Amino acid sequence: MNQLQQKQFVRAIKFVSHCMAKNEVRYYLNGVMMEAISNESLRLVATDGHTLSLIDLNCNHGLPTGKQFIIEGDG
Repeated sequence: MNQLQQKQFVRAIKFVSHCMAKNEVRYYLNGVMMEAISNESLRLVATDGHTLSLIDLNCNHGLPTGKQFIIEGDG
């Protein structure tokens, strides 16, 4: 990942993280979900159960599709 892509990724995390829940019993709302939706597209989603934020990033790294994981927030 070059410097520009790193900045794009950090900007995307900041963009969706404002919707991330804090100290929620439903642990999966306390982070940002990432999913490779195609070989060259990454989706980031966060919600607190009331608001939702979503962004798709284009990347040229041949991502494995269908993989999902959650980046835990500070909560």
